Amino acid sequence: LGSKSIMSVVPHVVVSALSAWTNYSFVVAAATEAGEGVPSQAVICSTAQDVPEAVSGIKAVVSGPQTVMVSWLPPEHPNGRITHYTVHWTLATARTRPHTVRLEKHTHHHKIIKLMQKKYEVWVKASTEVGEGPSSKVVKVEPTRK
Repeated sequence: LGSKSIMSVVPHVVVSALSAWTNYSFVVAAATEAGEGVPSQAVICSTAQDVPEAVSGIKAVVSGPQTVMVSWLPPEHPNGRITHYTVHWTLATARTRPHTVRLEKHTHHHKIIKLMQKKYEVWVKASTEVGEGPSSKVVKVEPTRK
């Protein structure tokens, strides 16, 4: 997305603050008081995967008296290949372990069934082979008899 030059008086440089799962190309050229020499051929390098950013655009919509449809968008920066998504839900007043379901990487919605007419909190996490990313925004939803 842009180039950056690093000048060094030693024959090695440590490049830091690189983004995860990104391709970079490096070109080296020697320089003297007379000017810069012929640049080398580009060397292409890739950084390793990392955990993804949080998913975005999460929505939970009542779709029946005991059913909620949850949908989300993939992370803007997946930082690797998404391996799966995990949907979590719990009663808003409960302090117990949430229910979870693991879904395929191409799935961006899930129907939660057999809910009571009470308020629930729902969130989604994306994972890469490195691990699970942070939670999406938590949304609240309450199935109704209507």
